[in-house]
Amino acid sequence: MPDVDGSHFRKYIFPFENLVLEGGGAKGMAYVGALKVLEDAGILRNIKRFGGTSAGSITAGFLAVGMSPQDILDKSNENLKDILLRGSPCYLCGKCKYLWNLYNLCYHYGAYPATYFVDWYGKAIEEHLQKVKNRRQRSGEGNPDEFDNLNGDITFAQVYNAFGKELCTVSYETEFQTEVYSHVKTSPLLEIREAVRMSMSIPVYFEAYKPAVGDIQPPVRHIDGGVSANYPIYCFEGWWLSMDQGNTFCQQLSGIDGHALKQNFLPDGSRQHFQVEGSAKEKERIHKKTIGACLFSDTSLEGRFQPQFNDRLDHYLRAHPDYQRLLQRPNTKFANEYRRKIERLQEDRTKFKKKLEKDLQVEDKIEEVVRAYPDLAKMRQLFDSMFTAQDVIQMYGKDDKDAAFKMLFLNHKNEPTTTLAHNIYRNQKYLQEAKNKCLKGTFADKPTEFYAQLEEFMRKNRPMEEYDVGRSIGINVDYITTFDFGLATEDEEFLMAH
Repeated sequence: MPDVDGSHFRKYIFPFENLVLEGGGAKGMAYVGALKVLEDAGILRNIKRFGGTSAGSITAGFLAVGMSPQDILDKSNENLKDILLRGSPCYLCGKCKYLWNLYNLCYHYGAYPATYFVDWYGKAIEEHLQKVKNRRQRSGEGNPDEFDNLNGDITFAQVYNAFGKELCTVSYETEFQTEVYSHVKTSPLLEIREAVRMSMSIPVYFEAYKPAVGDIQPPVRHIDGGVSANYPIYCFEGWWLSMDQGNTFCQQLSGIDGHALKQNFLPDGSRQHFQVEGSAKEKERIHKKTIGACLFSDTSLEGRFQPQFNDRLDHYLRAHPDYQRLLQRPNTKFANEYRRKIERLQEDRTKFKKKLEKDLQVEDKIEEVVRAYPDLAKMRQLFDSMFTAQDVIQMYGKDDKDAAFKMLFLNHKNEPTTTLAHNIYRNQKYLQEAKNKCLKGTFADKPTEFYAQLEEFMRKNRPMEEYDVGRSIGINVDYITTFDFGLATEDEEFLMAH
């Protein structure tokens, strides 16, 4: 557990009743550090509802059954990479395993089945319930037999009845093409471990999951909820998951059909269910009940509000310089790979900057040629007299004046034009220069790294609203990416410290 203490926050009274965690794959380990501070501050004990997507749902499910941040850390310290990526027959090795993954991808809609994860998650809950019983027997406090009828296949309804907690996990139904908010209200008989497995089914990487749901609803495949709602900080607002008797689906959906009914399940329409009604003051009161945690880095942007999260971190580190030591990148495989990529990126940026500086030397000459437009003969005369062989190579890549002139100043009919030259040297160049200044970026040297980049893009499906910033804990995960399973202990400590 990171060497941080949030007990000084206990002097404040917080309105938080809901905690929602963003999805993020391997980056989700960072939540343990945030939860430690929330626990020290006395906030965690007051939370009545837990929500999350993908990696966030894994942690939210554990919290809903009463596991502490330390309990979650203990389970996370197990070999999660083996737990998640186990699945190929033990007698297969080398390239045969890749063929098995390809077979799974073609016929089971995902490279890794992750079936062992469901068993592991249920066992983790069962072990926790047994620990609670043993602790109560030793202390004499509480009824040690309270959870005797509960085990690893605990359902949403049982969590609600036994612990008084609401849990929401988000997945995406491929057949109905709609996001699903699994909750005691929407799916009371669904097992928590299956709901979490549904929510973390990263497309292509893990098999799409089809839970056993009985006769109440048809069995359909679910994929990672991050493709539609990666940060559902709004999920406990509005009427959709409200447990108030006036907000039952019977009352809200009965008596309507056609487009009016269908609108409830379309992406844009379904989000209306989570809108807070009432005055501005009432909306503010409801919004303040939820606290969320989201993940960002210089290479994985959290929308237009990321500068505010960065400013928070900078401000805190200026006020508490001792914490700087906790945020130093460790000497690990993932950290060192990131350093090498950043060095490569910096080399590319330096080369690009030098090229821009050289371009300045030819821009004035290009403007001279442009001023001669539309006199083609004069344009060509100026071009030939002013541009050296080095200038031509700088612009065109090789010493070919005819081709360079045609590229810059002739259209497809070989008529004079200035549009292309202006677009290159007044638009494209400055656009790239601006991106070069403000966007960090990273390289993808492996298929998994490239797919991780695509995943980051897909997860930015519903940007947070401005009022969400004030109720969100922004965690800078720095060099860790979605698929960095198999983190070293130092990587985990680094994430939790952030």
